[in-house]
Amino acid sequence: MVKVIHISTVDITVRILLLPLLRHLQLQGYQVYAACKFETKQFQVEGISTWNIRHLTRKVMPLQDCLALLELYLLFRRECPDIVHTH
Repeated sequence: MVKVIHISTVDITVRILLLPLLRHLQLQGYQVYAACKFETKQFQVEGISTWNIRHLTRKVMPLQDCLALLELYLLFRRECPDIVHTH
């Protein structure tokens, strides 16, 4: 099964823009993940694994950026995705 991780800085992108794509990919047999900084603690996407990248921001913040990079590295190392799509 092909693993796909979609990365966005904010969860609203996942909820509004990406959700139809993520569901379509699932129907095609892909294992789909969404990774971003989730603003709402109860964010659940039906059937889609989510990862909270706590230090991911839209602003340039060197320390936060390094911490976000570490979080992404750990996610990639753990999940070994075949495709990573950033938004």
